[in-house]
Amino acid sequence: MKISIALVACAILPLALSACANTPETPSGPAQAETYMIDESHSNVLFSIEHANASQFVGRFNDISGSFVIDPANEANCSIDVVVNAASVDTANDARDNEIRSDKFFDAVGHPQITYRSSDFRSTGSGNYHCEGELTLRGQTRPVKANLTYNGRGFFPMDKSTRVGYQATFQINRSDFGMTELLGPLGDEVQLTVNVEGKLQTDE
Repeated sequence: MKISIALVACAILPLALSACANTPETPSGPAQAETYMIDESHSNVLFSIEHANASQFVGRFNDISGSFVIDPANEANCSIDVVVNAASVDTANDARDNEIRSDKFFDAVGHPQITYRSSDFRSTGSGNYHCEGELTLRGQTRPVKANLTYNGRGFFPMDKSTRVGYQATFQINRSDFGMTELLGPLGDEVQLTVNVEGKLQTDE
């Protein structure tokens, strides 16, 4: 039985168009300069520190805000500005959290904010970046380098906004920020992971 070329084309064309419409975005980050506000309810800061020379203890900060700009055409326009509420530290133990908030550690009353502001971005490919900037903790500012990994981009139907996510990883020595309590039983090196989900600022 012969089937006309026109009939075959009519059958295949809708399928081809549908496949194109549903093709996922290439995982390489935004295609043009975009500004994002950090969604506090879907972002966090995790920290890990050696305890008793035996294990890695993990805690988190629950209150994070700020913004970031990604411009794949001009790295000089890229930036990230993060503010963390020091009192939002959470280790699943109230007594320990209160001690960590005290002037022995974060001094959350005297220095309520922990901030990171970038000064330089360099693309490492696939939407990822190497970032240099300044971390301010307990009122002391030190240069910190971080690696930013692009997590993905999506649409959030609850508020009809475009979202993009990055994960930043870096390490510090807490003694560099005057945090010397219990050095020995607690490690000096702290590993940090910052997970940010940004809402495209042009969205209403």
